[in-house]
Amino acid sequence: MNITTKSNKYFPLILGCGVIVVVLAIVYFVALKPTNPTTNPVSVRLPVSMGVVAAASLDSQGNPVRPTTVFSSSDKTIYLVVNLKNAKKNDIVSYARYYKGKYINAQTTRIVDTKANRVIFAFNKDKGYPVGKYDYKFFYNKKLLNTYSYTIN
Repeated sequence: MNITTKSNKYFPLILGCGVIVVVLAIVYFVALKPTNPTTNPVSVRLPVSMGVVAAASLDSQGNPVRPTTVFSSSDKTIYLVVNLKNAKKNDIVSYARYYKGKYINAQTTRIVDTKANRVIFAFNKDKGYPVGKYDYKFFYNKKLLNTYSYTIN
């Protein structure tokens, strides 16, 4: 029995494509294989988070004493303690303050210590504050990160 086969003129092209697929698979699974994070740790900076606490006084370490969101108009100082996580040296923390929805002022400070985990803003007024609601917008590197409100009775 004599079997003859007709030669396929596309055989070299098909063989070449097959070789390319095999090479790409080897490159992907060997050279570009994702690393195991437990064996090759990579330093990743988590997003900064911010919490705000208000108080009429601070202890000797700068912690708020009796945090509150309601103050007396006779309080002479109001502290806003901004607690930060993952902050970096030279980054900027700022606020914009509003009274009854009207802009009052803004302040900016720069993180100077790599171990900084808080910024304290103090508001002093000898004759107390007008009664009403005060709103704050807090920014980290010019991006809105948190809002906070308190009331003066």
